[in-house]
Amino acid sequence: MSISAISSLGSATTSLAIHPSSALTHERNGSTTYSFNPASQTNIAVYWGASPATTSDSLLALCQHPNVDIVILAFLGTYFGPGGYPSLKIGGSSCRAATPEQQAIAPGLVDCTAIAPSIAECQQASKPVLLSLGGSSITSSFESDEQAKEFSSTLWALFGADTANETTRSIRPFGPNIVLDGFDLDAESDMPQHYLAFTQALRAKYSKDPGKAYYISGSPHCPIPDTSLPLEAMLLLDWVWPRFYNAKKCNANSKGFLNSVSDWSVQLKTNGTTRPRLYPGVAVSNLTGSGSVRATDLHKHVNGIDISKMGNFGGLMLWDGSLALFEGTDRMNYLDYARNALVKLQDTVRTD
Repeated sequence: MSISAISSLGSATTSLAIHPSSALTHERNGSTTYSFNPASQTNIAVYWGASPATTSDSLLALCQHPNVDIVILAFLGTYFGPGGYPSLKIGGSSCRAATPEQQAIAPGLVDCTAIAPSIAECQQASKPVLLSLGGSSITSSFESDEQAKEFSSTLWALFGADTANETTRSIRPFGPNIVLDGFDLDAESDMPQHYLAFTQALRAKYSKDPGKAYYISGSPHCPIPDTSLPLEAMLLLDWVWPRFYNAKKCNANSKGFLNSVSDWSVQLKTNGTTRPRLYPGVAVSNLTGSGSVRATDLHKHVNGIDISKMGNFGGLMLWDGSLALFEGTDRMNYLDYARNALVKLQDTVRTD
């Protein structure tokens, strides 16, 4: 299906669900319900909000798709915009212009309340929704640890559990009642300073709301070392999904891919724990740039990953989720192919 046909998607996908996330479902009153398992090795994380295929319908479809486990909204590209608040560009036409309240205080924000019901549906389905900070057009960095800590407070007030903050309650982009499940660090500024302090500050915020699970992820370039997100900060994350595209030596369709995945696994295990979990990032094949992989070729490229030696392997990240809904064959889309590839990896370990 062409990208132009995306607007006709509606509120559900027509793809065939071949392998819902293994070990993540249970029976209740005779029906199958989903429960997110952060320790699974077959999870699929998808970005949404920054591709030509982006529509509010595609967000809802991803939330409803049995082969999506984590959704990352893209992007908050400017940390310190007008009024000292960040600037948000997300979801194409899914978000509207700034509200009068936002215009007066934080004109870089936008009104994304139209997609709040889809976010809520994701969360009600036990699928974490994160907001990605950065992107290729990022214009921000931190000048000090103190500034990084202050920014964590701003994010907590705009998107986190600080919903009673009188200053920010009326300007929260997703409305006063949506509390996101965490943040993704897609730092591409080549300025890695102070991200450790920022990550530690976010963790401190999370600890103030122990009744809810919060996460931090990161999306470095696949070459090691990453020049924007320092390893010391990455080791505090829950998930790391290196981008195995737009980098010739470690693209997912290159000879260096498998060795690079192994190197990332080893690097992330230096903290002696199972966190962070590694999700190799793959670009859907109809995107421009180098390293994209066709749905029908995905298994061929990932089946050499030796997850028996990777206790921190978590699944795959796909850029981008909206495109993944339509890339594939008549019976299966990219999400289905991705889950199948992961299940086959897991089955290989069990039969060895």
